Amino acid sequence: MIILGAGLSGLICGAINAQAQIYERNPRSVVGHRAVLRFRDDRVSKALGIPFRRVTVRKSIWFNRKEVPASLRMANLYSQKVRGIVGESSIWNLESAHRWVAPDGLQAELADICGARVQWERAVNYQMLRQIRIDGLKVVSTIPLPFLIDTLGVSIKDIKFEREPIVVSRYSIPNCDVYQTVYFPTMEFGVYRASITGSLLTIEHVDTGFSDLGKGMPDSESAVLSEVCAAFGLQNVLHVKRIEADHAQAFGKITPIADQPRKNILHMLTQQFGIYSLGRFATWRNILLDDVLDDITAIRRMMLLGGYDAKLESLNS
Repeated sequence: MIILGAGLSGLICGAINAQAQIYERNPRSVVGHRAVLRFRDDRVSKALGIPFRRVTVRKSIWFNRKEVPASLRMANLYSQKVRGIVGESSIWNLESAHRWVAPDGLQAELADICGARVQWERAVNYQMLRQIRIDGLKVVSTIPLPFLIDTLGVSIKDIKFEREPIVVSRYSIPNCDVYQTVYFPTMEFGVYRASITGSLLTIEHVDTGFSDLGKGMPDSESAVLSEVCAAFGLQNVLHVKRIEADHAQAFGKITPIADQPRKNILHMLTQQFGIYSLGRFATWRNILLDDVLDDITAIRRMMLLGGYDAKLESLNS
């Protein structure tokens, strides 16, 4: 098996499939996941043999410098801010929930588990994929769907793969051990979500298309940090310390496309090229890493069947 991409989806798949070779176009030094890793249960932990911490996560909404309850307005503003559409949003669910939190260095740990099977700085092209197909090797792609389509030279009409980059900032908080998330629907404020994971504060930004200047919203790092800390009720802002430079993610938020055309593309990739798609960006749908484990099982079954089986809906649901 060949796995394209050494992101979290690719490395989880590689750790579970101990004979798989993994091709990653980037050097190992630039590969690093910065978003918060929370899982709904401990299945991924057990599958990888890596202990996760069971915690209680609590959430709230901070809008125009005050805490507010979930509402139609908050949900629609938040959806437009992070996805550019009016659609269902996780902001509705503010109930406390048990989650399993992965170690902060999970991606590096998975890369160590896969070891020499990961071939860093190895980008794929059409000729390579064609030869892999001729050799009869199975391919699992975790690279973004539009990139794979371009690599294969496939023409997809009337579909736009729209996405928005995000920037992740991370800070340490002294004397802190909680698991909390605050949503920020305010359009004039670039931060859309901030989370505390133990003592780690992760702030996620989007480009809202509005200027933070001149509208009463923060216009500097210190002011943004003060606003986020206010939302969490953190009084000693000066004690909150940055731990690394901002990390930009080109594929931060994706805009969904019509479901049936998306399924047709995935079906075509499997039928014509022997490529099975895995993960959020490869299947172009908003899923959690928990779902990746189910999709790995579905891919295994399809491979054993010798191809795509329309009855296996996990990958395309």
